[in-house]
Amino acid sequence: KLLQGAGERFTTNHDDPEVEEVVAEVGRKVRTIVQNSLIVNSSNNVVNSAEEMLRIFERLMFDWVLAPSTSRPELEELDDDRCIDHHESDMNSMVLLCDACEGKYNMSRLKPALTRVPSGDWYCPRCVSGRSWLTVDPRIGRRVQSGSFSGTVESCKFIFTEEGEPSILYCIKASYSGRIEYWGIKDVDNLIVGDPVEPLRCLQALAESPGYGFGRDSGIVGGAVPLAINPLIGDKAAQAALSSGVFKDTVSACVSLTTLPEDFTAEEWTTLLMLLVTKCTQSDDFQELSSKLENKEASRLSTEMMSFWRNRAAKNIVPNQHGDDTDEEEESLG
Repeated sequence: KLLQGAGERFTTNHDDPEVEEVVAEVGRKVRTIVQNSLIVNSSNNVVNSAEEMLRIFERLMFDWVLAPSTSRPELEELDDDRCIDHHESDMNSMVLLCDACEGKYNMSRLKPALTRVPSGDWYCPRCVSGRSWLTVDPRIGRRVQSGSFSGTVESCKFIFTEEGEPSILYCIKASYSGRIEYWGIKDVDNLIVGDPVEPLRCLQALAESPGYGFGRDSGIVGGAVPLAINPLIGDKAAQAALSSGVFKDTVSACVSLTTLPEDFTAEEWTTLLMLLVTKCTQSDDFQELSSKLENKEASRLSTEMMSFWRNRAAKNIVPNQHGDDTDEEEESLG
């Protein structure tokens, strides 16, 4: 009912803050459920089912809700049993299933077309390119002009204010000098040349959505909060997951290093920092230093405890003279 009500309001008012919060909250709740399921359960069947569900959800969430209106299907055409880019010829053609997003594709309409089912895993063009808002924003490729400055929108990335509010920054390359400038969403929309673009909506949900996940052609797109600082994950569960996830994070970090440093997301910088901290804590020098500090503190604590118990034993043997004098004074006064 909550989604139905939000959907009705969304069709008439895209800028309703309540609608945008509902969209973002749905994404958060589904990701939280799946993430905790992956942490708690060790069964391969449960883990595989949870991961598959999340991939399907992220694909449908982006394609059906968050993508630009020009690429979103109509409400009456929302059917995941159909091909991603539905066409009448799909009914009589061989359909291929993506091993990542579980989306269906007509083999004859792929570019280039496939004449037979490929051996092994097959990944669709959207998963390969890491389809997300950072790759489909309609402002990318458009020309902007401000006074004598003229340039083209090269790319965009999400940033967060000190208060944690998301925003989006656009990389503008000057047409003649090649100089790079960074503009905000309002400047781009106001100074874009030609037909205006549709207003940006559901910014919070867009910033949290990974879309089609990790893309080979676009580096790491999106991603969850690192387990070590995720308030939704318990300490024991996070430690258990981190012990088996360092290798995966290392590979992901190596992939992210293929992009320019200025294009790194906050999540990528955090992952690199966490990996460096993990590697440092596993070094022999650090372990030796840690062991010395632990032994030193244990020795100090042992000495203080022995002193405490000796003093306590002495007090039990030697009577409290001050206390006796006080009792005698009270008796005399009485």
